[in-house]
Amino acid sequence: MPDYDADRFTAIYDGCRQRVWAYVVSRAGRQVADEVVNETFTVAWRKLDDVPESPLPWLLGVARNILRDNIRAEARRASFAAELRSWGNPPRRTLPRRYPSATRCSRRWPRCRRTIGNC
Repeated sequence: MPDYDADRFTAIYDGCRQRVWAYVVSRAGRQVADEVVNETFTVAWRKLDDVPESPLPWLLGVARNILRDNIRAEARRASFAAELRSWGNPPRRTLPRRYPSATRCSRRWPRCRRTIGNC
C-alpha cells in the first residue's frame, strides 16, 4: 500500500466521516449509523482510485446505496419470516403404539407377555 493512498484515505476519512454519519443518522437513526458509515468507508478504501477529488457526494451516494440494500434485505427477511409463520407448525406425527406402556404392562402381565414376548 503506497503511502499516498493511505494519506489520501486518511484525509478523506477525517474530512467526511462526521458528515456521512450525520447523513445516515438523518435517514436511518443512530442504531445503524456506525455500521453503515463503516461499510461506506470500506467501499471507499476498496475503490480509492474511483473516489473523486471532492469525495463527499460520492460517499453520500455510497451510504445511500448501502442503506437501500439494508432496507431491501430487511424486507426480504420479514417477508420470509411471514411466509414461514403462514405455514404454521407442521402436524405432529404420532407413532403407533406397538407395545403397551410399563404401567399397563404391570397391570396386565399375562397379556403383555403374549404381546411382546418374554419381558
